[in-house]
Amino acid sequence: MLKIFPFFIILFFILGCSKNITIDKLDGQRVHELSMVNTAKGELVNHNSKIFILATYLNPIKTSEIDDSKENFLVSIYLSKQNDNSKENNNPFYQIRLNGTVFVDDIEILDKKSKILKLIPIKNRWSEYYLLKFPKQKTKTLKLTFENEQHSKVNLIFSKEF
Repeated sequence: MLKIFPFFIILFFILGCSKNITIDKLDGQRVHELSMVNTAKGELVNHNSKIFILATYLNPIKTSEIDDSKENFLVSIYLSKQNDNSKENNNPFYQIRLNGTVFVDDIEILDKKSKILKLIPIKNRWSEYYLLKFPKQKTKTLKLTFENEQHSKVNLIFSKEF
């Protein structure tokens, strides 16, 4: 018994001096982990410009900002070089589809200070942010397609099961 007693005293001091992590920080870390797992990137390229796309499937992140009756994606778009006479300056996409045939229900342009941007860990000041909402899909895999006439198309694949 006397040999076990010093072990428990040392263990008590080690555990008593450890840094406490609040539940809020654990929740924030979990949200960022889920958003990173559900993020895909792609780029549309031609000889004049590049469009960098970073999309996050938001439905696995259970929060009040997400409408679960829709398929929600937070999309970051960065245009590396723009042609002054191009339609790209106003709308870099001509078609946005989910699973090849479903067109976007709603596109919301997000302000840089939007609360929903706190759900993703990767942000930059040069990108534009959009919230895309599609009708709910019954498939296990979601293929988000961005396509325009000048570039080509990019498919971003997401899994609904995690």
